[in-house]
Amino acid sequence: MFDPSAVGKKKSLVATKKAATEQVKAWVMELLPEEVKAKVELVAVREFQCGDPKCAPIDTAIQIMFKETSKPPMQTGIPKEVHNLTREDVKEAVEDMVRAPTEARSKEASKVTRRSFTSDEGVSGRAASPE
Repeated sequence: MFDPSAVGKKKSLVATKKAATEQVKAWVMELLPEEVKAKVELVAVREFQCGDPKCAPIDTAIQIMFKETSKPPMQTGIPKEVHNLTREDVKEAVEDMVRAPTEARSKEASKVTRRSFTSDEGVSGRAASPE
């Protein structure tokens, strides 16, 4: 049976997620070091379903693409829906992406809640270096 209130709730959730996506993009740009920020072409934020039973059902991916096309994008996944992310979640993700790959690997080895990856590796790899 058709429930008109469900339509309103869905529209409200879509608007909430859209606003949250824009807020996350703004936080990413705000939190990036100036030397990295100057090289950024685009920040993309999207939700995706993780097929791993150990993952959250919906994760948020953040991808930072650079003006220099030979430079691979930096990417990370946070195991929360976009509208549930906090500035602190985004700050940790940005710090992980910017950190040198060896430091990011050692931190990730002890922290299972965030996955970073390069565009060539998919969601199971490591953070790409900003250089």
